[in-house]
Amino acid sequence: MAEDNFHIPSNIDSIDVPELFYNSDTGKPFENCLVCNCNLLEEDTMYLIERAIKKYNTLETSSVIFEYAMCLSCAMRMHEVLSEESKNKVEAYFAQHVNMQQRIQDNKEQFGTDVSKWVEHCMLKNTHESETEEYQLYGMFMGNQMLFTEMPYMLSGEAMDEITNLLSNKSLGDIDDFIDQFFGLPPEVRDAIKNSKGVLV
Repeated sequence: MAEDNFHIPSNIDSIDVPELFYNSDTGKPFENCLVCNCNLLEEDTMYLIERAIKKYNTLETSSVIFEYAMCLSCAMRMHEVLSEESKNKVEAYFAQHVNMQQRIQDNKEQFGTDVSKWVEHCMLKNTHESETEEYQLYGMFMGNQMLFTEMPYMLSGEAMDEITNLLSNKSLGDIDDFIDQFFGLPPEVRDAIKNSKGVLV
């Protein structure tokens, strides 16, 4: 997926991949795309990371339900499995709840490159991370750098539920097929991913 002579634009802030987005199994940055297995750490390779987290407040702990890294080329192809109706509804939902350009500007002014602050509240519901039992993190990267663009952001379980309800039955089925194909996981974890529907959103 590498693109010749592609560099981070000067108006986009970047930092080394933060531990928040490390592979939870290896404790290191993700190295390969989930789908095509390309090397993500080549400096001109753009990719996304999604991680879903479940909190257990009574135990004061949390666990990763699922996580993956996917090069931008594969992510764009996977996004195409959504029906036009579903994509339009999701785009309208995001537009209704957040002014993305204003959010980027405000976060840069207030938080700089403190990634923990960018993902502290649900981007759509403004729910604090401490107030939601499940949430999902999204980040955009290029090589060994995290980019501060529309991402990083956090979506609360409530927001994910509302997004899921916007998807057509066909889109839900296509996402399920994608999960079955690429996530070699135990049934209970695979079901958790399907229930979240965060993949591809």
